[in-house]
Amino acid sequence: MTECQNNEFFAGNRNRLLQRIPGNSAAVFFSADLKMRSGDSDYPFCQDENFYYFTGYEYPNACLIMVKYNDSRTKTYLFIEEFSPIMTHWHGKRPTVADIKSGTGIEDCYVSDRLPDFIPIILNRVRICFFDYSGSSPFTPLSPVQQYINNLRDQFPHVDIRRIHPLMASLRQIKDSFEIDNIREAIHLTDLGIRAILKHARGGQKEYELESLFAYEIQKRGSDLAYRPTIASGSNATILHYGSNRDTIEDGQMVLLDVGAEYNHYCADISRTLPVSGRFSEVQKRLYEVVLEANKTAIAAVKPGLTFSNITAVARQVLAGGLKRLNRIESLEDIDRYFTHNASHTIGLTVHDVVADPSAPICPGMVITVEPGLYLADLQMGIRIEDNLVVTENGHINLSEGIPKEISDIETLMEKPEG
Repeated sequence: MTECQNNEFFAGNRNRLLQRIPGNSAAVFFSADLKMRSGDSDYPFCQDENFYYFTGYEYPNACLIMVKYNDSRTKTYLFIEEFSPIMTHWHGKRPTVADIKSGTGIEDCYVSDRLPDFIPIILNRVRICFFDYSGSSPFTPLSPVQQYINNLRDQFPHVDIRRIHPLMASLRQIKDSFEIDNIREAIHLTDLGIRAILKHARGGQKEYELESLFAYEIQKRGSDLAYRPTIASGSNATILHYGSNRDTIEDGQMVLLDVGAEYNHYCADISRTLPVSGRFSEVQKRLYEVVLEANKTAIAAVKPGLTFSNITAVARQVLAGGLKRLNRIESLEDIDRYFTHNASHTIGLTVHDVVADPSAPICPGMVITVEPGLYLADLQMGIRIEDNLVVTENGHINLSEGIPKEISDIETLMEKPEG
């Protein structure tokens, strides 16, 4: 289980889902799998977000089943892998069934060996069964879970098997105080990492040196990367998903940072742009001011009832007006050549978190980004300024307002001592 366990949070999430599914139904969630990297070495394990959301359990080879027989009778079952002494010697200690029962309040916890016989029992007792699986396409093979579900459809034709994603999106898009506190801490750690970059960045470094510096600052505090950072210098910053971080940062270039720490599985997603010389040139300053104005104006507009498209439209209008004043474009519509993405999305257990309906108005409790940008290939320059906000009843709170973005603050923090 997590070091910062909150069993009331996980139990509350389970109860909210049970309230939303109909009677005579079940919901089945599998943990994430280990993925081999090389030989007998695995990639770092990352738990499935929905499985974590309901259990806080941090290990593979587990399954959660919630059954709603009727409005007054529900049951929750958790199946986990118990380690033998030999497995413990190789891989370390795992929670036992007894640990789970005493530590989480899930009384019906069993070893995973019992799962294959248990699922058919449940499917013979319910009319609807929800599974957590991704959609497929003609270009991707069916996952093991999808193949398993197809077999169940053949064996239990009377059961209406449905995908749980729409219900999960509606649940997870609204964050409670526990989740917001975790995101706030992830943003605080991200702030420390960005300040370290501002202090140490200089021409001649490799982009991955700044990536390593950011990772060090957050990992030494018990956090981890929410995603692979983007450290994009010069024209690399015009590539939206640039990720190699291997080029040399040249004097006079701008460097776009898209970075985020993860804390208790919750993510920050922050972008800042800095002049590696420590001072903005006149051209860099004027363009940066346009993006900063768009960032501030779009943030000021955020409130319940606005849509993601509305936020993007606000940012787009400011960016277009700014480039027109600078004679970079002739028509406001020309902004589409330089601003090529949406200006907002949700964050949470993933850096682009689930949302029930991307076209619907935002609601109190949603945590979102505001991230206008300009990408000017002819100047070999990309500028993006991204903040993270929680939507409130009357507006918003900017959770990342303390992360430097004013020109004067960036230049002051980047001042190098003499000698």
